[in-house]
Amino acid sequence: MAVFLPTDEALQHLALLSGRERSDPAVVALFDQLVLRGQLVPFVEGWWELSGWRPGELEGVLQRGR
Repeated sequence: MAVFLPTDEALQHLALLSGRERSDPAVVALFDQLVLRGQLVPFVEGWWELSGWRPGELEGVLQRGR
């Protein structure tokens, strides 16, 4: 199931999923890593599609993004 969010809401959603504050630089790094991995893809300007999540994958991306 895909989740469609505006960019700022995507960052807030990632912060919530990762247990971090929206202002934490790791959240932006996570956003960037997910885009680079092709798991967070734009489909309309300002909107993003989250795809292919597996349990524990988010924390792994956070660890590599530091």
